[in-house]
Amino acid sequence: MYPSVSVIVPVWSTEKHLCRCMNSLLAQTLQELEIIAIDDGSPDSCPQILDEYAKNNPAKVQVFHIANGGLANARNYGVAKAHGKYLGFVDSDDWAGPNMFAELYNRAEASNADVCVCGYYTVRERDGKMRTRHCGSLPEGSARNAPAILLNATSYVWNKLIRRDFLTQILPLSPVGFYFEDIPVSYCALFAAARVSAVPEPLYHYLRRTDSISSCLTVRHIEVFDALAAVNAFCRGFGTSPELEHALLALNRKHLWLRCIDTLRPCDRKIKREILARGFTHMDTQFPGWRKNHTMVVPHNARFFLPLLNQQWLWRLLAR
Repeated sequence: MYPSVSVIVPVWSTEKHLCRCMNSLLAQTLQELEIIAIDDGSPDSCPQILDEYAKNNPAKVQVFHIANGGLANARNYGVAKAHGKYLGFVDSDDWAGPNMFAELYNRAEASNADVCVCGYYTVRERDGKMRTRHCGSLPEGSARNAPAILLNATSYVWNKLIRRDFLTQILPLSPVGFYFEDIPVSYCALFAAARVSAVPEPLYHYLRRTDSISSCLTVRHIEVFDALAAVNAFCRGFGTSPELEHALLALNRKHLWLRCIDTLRPCDRKIKREILARGFTHMDTQFPGWRKNHTMVVPHNARFFLPLLNQQWLWRLLAR
């Protein structure tokens, strides 16, 4: 008998957090749960720790040891090994609340959803400070009929439950070899789904590490625009509409501004210039005339500054 949910856990040198992650999955109230841990060439004792979990929990835990190929490669490997009706993803630094997969599974089944989303906590590594991220503003239905769903959801895969046959038959696999591998999977899943549903409460704990991708600006942050271009192409493949173009413009502009804000941090000026140049070129290519489009919903006190925020010269000046 196949499990209801397969949870895929890529593991890479996070020994101090791994036990907390695995224990949180073994403590899930959903009994029909399959845990697939992928040792992505960890150089510490994680492989041995995982083997012990598999030995002590043979009915629930499967462990696979593969050569280091990165997060996306490990996730794709886990998807190929999964048997559950739905797929969940947990990073080995993070942990799940005890009811997370029961709540998501029950909600997905009740609403016949291809994708079910939950809220989450961000936990700052250096001091344990937590912030709550609800997803109560996420409308239910299909993003093809209501593209605003794309704007109200996050790009993370770990706060989503995705029907396995939907993911493997319709969606692109996680792109291997570059940063921001969550973006194509998450946004394409939300758009292609016949129905999206949500559990607003936070059920996942995301550890915000001091050395995470989002904390350390490098030239590889440019790759976010490759990920966004893939999302744009996928969504437009279903047919274009003014509503979709507006949603994609707002989504791409949001990620551009996030990268622009990143350039305000101390960093090599050459990297800042490269990120800004690539970002604005991406917008000019994907959305001709976007700088004059001021229809994006923004806080009232920011509308006056919107035309300025669309200008590369301003960000280059601020990032000096």
